Amino acid sequence: MGLEGFGRLAGLARPKPEYNGGISVRYSAETAYGVGITVLRRYARGVKKNHALAEELWRTGVREARTLATLADEPGEVTETQMEA
Repeated sequence: MGLEGFGRLAGLARPKPEYNGGISVRYSAETAYGVGITVLRRYARGVKKNHALAEELWRTGVREARTLATLADEPGEVTETQMEA
């Protein structure tokens, strides 16, 4: 899966009103699709560990993409700066 494959997750979205400010100040309806962690973990099983892809996913700013980035990254390649971001 490349970054273009991530777009398929938008189809699994279950937008919830609380994303409009109730759950997190950091994520709005525009930056969170409402896809649960169980679905994301299942989706991540088909992704090979890939540091470059994880960085790309993280830069999107979308909550689900960032969650996938943590599941797809190669732990040995993550820098302290990345962990603090």
